[in-house]
Amino acid sequence: MGVGRPPKRFQIQGRRRKALVPRPYSPDLNPIEQAFAKIKHWMRAAQKRTIDDTWRHIGHLVATIEPDECSSYFN
Repeated sequence: MGVGRPPKRFQIQGRRRKALVPRPYSPDLNPIEQAFAKIKHWMRAAQKRTIDDTWRHIGHLVATIEPDECSSYFN
């Protein structure tokens, strides 16, 4: 640590404040990651080779995701 100012956590504690530390990021806790993983899996399986085919296929895949499935990502 050396000479100088104390670490931030001690400065905060000295003022009777609470440091809010964000939780570590986890894709498992982010519902949109589940949908993206599914779409990426389908895209790899389709192996589209042109940009136009890729965009058409993405449009098709997004249309196949039902509203009930979307709501299950949040439950």
